[in-house]
Amino acid sequence: MKAHERYPYFLNKIIVGLNSFIGMMLGMMILFMLLRAGEYVALRMLHDITPNTVRLQAGALLYDLVFFSRLAWWMMIPALIGYALLDIRVVNFMLLLAILLGGLIYIALIQYFTQALVPLGADLFGYSREEIEQTVGASGVVSLLGFIPYLLFMVVAVYLLFFLRKYDYPRVMFFVLLAVCVLHFIFPQYEQPESKKFNTDMEYYLVSNKLAYFSNSAAAYFDHDGHRVFDGFYYDDLASTQYTDPKYPFLHIDSTPDVLGNYFDRFDGPPNLVFIIVESLGKAYSGKNAYLGSFTPFLDSLAGHGLYWENFLSNGGRTFAVLPSMFASLPFGKQGFLELGEKMPPHQSMIRLLKANGYHTAFYHGGQAKFDNMKLFLQRQDIDFIQEEDNFGGNYSKMPANEGGFTWGYGDLELFKRYFELKKPASGPRLEIFLTVSNHSPFKVNNQSRYQAMFEQRMVTLGISEARKNECRKYREMYSCIMYSDDAIRQFINDYSKRPDFKNTIFIITGDHRMPEIPIATKIDRFHVPLIVYSPKLNRTATFSSVSTHMDITPTFLAFLKHHYGVKIPEYAAWVGNGIDTAHLLRNTHSVAMMRNKNQMVDYIDYGNFLSEEQVYIIENEMNIDINNNQQVLNTVKAKFNTFKTRNEKSVMSLLPDSIVNFKP
Repeated sequence: MKAHERYPYFLNKIIVGLNSFIGMMLGMMILFMLLRAGEYVALRMLHDITPNTVRLQAGALLYDLVFFSRLAWWMMIPALIGYALLDIRVVNFMLLLAILLGGLIYIALIQYFTQALVPLGADLFGYSREEIEQTVGASGVVSLLGFIPYLLFMVVAVYLLFFLRKYDYPRVMFFVLLAVCVLHFIFPQYEQPESKKFNTDMEYYLVSNKLAYFSNSAAAYFDHDGHRVFDGFYYDDLASTQYTDPKYPFLHIDSTPDVLGNYFDRFDGPPNLVFIIVESLGKAYSGKNAYLGSFTPFLDSLAGHGLYWENFLSNGGRTFAVLPSMFASLPFGKQGFLELGEKMPPHQSMIRLLKANGYHTAFYHGGQAKFDNMKLFLQRQDIDFIQEEDNFGGNYSKMPANEGGFTWGYGDLELFKRYFELKKPASGPRLEIFLTVSNHSPFKVNNQSRYQAMFEQRMVTLGISEARKNECRKYREMYSCIMYSDDAIRQFINDYSKRPDFKNTIFIITGDHRMPEIPIATKIDRFHVPLIVYSPKLNRTATFSSVSTHMDITPTFLAFLKHHYGVKIPEYAAWVGNGIDTAHLLRNTHSVAMMRNKNQMVDYIDYGNFLSEEQVYIIENEMNIDINNNQQVLNTVKAKFNTFKTRNEKSVMSLLPDSIVNFKP
């Protein structure tokens, strides 16, 4: 594309600049292709991912091309202006910096995905700088060592950028570039794949360009219209709950039935409630019919001696949702209730109400309770005691640090050991909440070789084939941590059984969410967790196949204590949940949302249906799902979801009247 003397000065500059621009865009395209190849190789090395690779990779290249088209368009207009007004070398240098910066961000996003198996999106903006540093540092997700193979691609790209920009291209190449730049206008449907077109989230994530996923998610986050209140098609009755006051979107008469009382013999006064929330305890690898095989032998045994819900769901895909969901049945707000911080609307909770009824309340955690604003939330409940990393004292060993020296704090065995060494109230019932931390990246626990050996033996016990064993071993650290947590809970229950108040205690065990680092099978799998209720006072055991969620726990246990032990609670409540279902057969009586990540509420269950990113599925046995193509069902469930979103947004401004917030028995 040679410039000629007869061309005006500015036109001459633009033509010469365009020649450089074409070369730099070719270099950027090659860089993207190399990074996509690197991502694929890393995934095959690190994970058991064997979908229709050829089909998915072909689709991935198409989406990459359209995303490249968009980037090239955004860069071409300012580049042309720059070529006309500035020195060409200055413009090329700025383009080079932009491409290299984009490449580095792309590499970091690929590294995150290959470790976490979930692409990073707008949930990043739901965390403080300190929380991001802690998460990245402790997990080692983005490491300098991991950058090295990709940096070799960057070196190749830099060389190509310098070489290709000097090549003299024929004029037709400009029209080829222009055609590429307008691809995203012609095929906007290929800018970002639609989740509903894929069988699993993993296939969707594999195809998605991680830089495109992040940029689109960030754009939606900063677009305030994406968080508007839905004032269109409403469905006014969610799960037959009668709301009583438009000013308080979730306010209703609390008529939660007592479904637990008949399963217990009489306690000696109000029972102790001990909640154990196990980090990343998913049904996929725990309990009967776990499709990956159960690696929690003690919890399986405990479930056989207790009440067990095999189709239970968390309301969040990360830990941020578990405390407000389980102990206050609260809506989410924009980024999760805890992210409201000091702006949390006045609310009620199991913690506050039981304390008002004479319970001693405590929270036990091996990490930093301030993470996700958990500590602030607990203090808002007037909780009596918080055990966290900072006040452990001596004689306890933290979990092994990763190469960067980071650790999440104290493991489950140390947490339970600390609990038994603390002085307890001399009398009165207790509400005690444990949130464990061991099943978390970087998946390092003390004496890990012992639990790795237990993992190997467990595979033999489960009768796993040799080929399958090799696949499981890619997640040996994860499974060994799961077995560590299971063993820690076994020791905790055994030690607790020696206490005189053991017979007056109910243990409630669940997961905060499913572990994403082991590939997720279906769109609902990330929320599928077990729920076990165990007590020496149980008069029978039972397994329930009905669906319930964390948001149903608080209204259910308060109803039980109200009906049998005189616990006083307000007549009105704003619980989002309507109580745990104890049907033995599969059914769902709830209409409620789940928040996948901070800023991402795209999942909703409604009776026999599950809505995920504009596609509705039928809920089947063992929480399998199948596409429901009935347009009328889709419209109805979306309308209910929109209604929930409206109530959710309004609730952060006004949740409960003062008379209920300040309730005194």
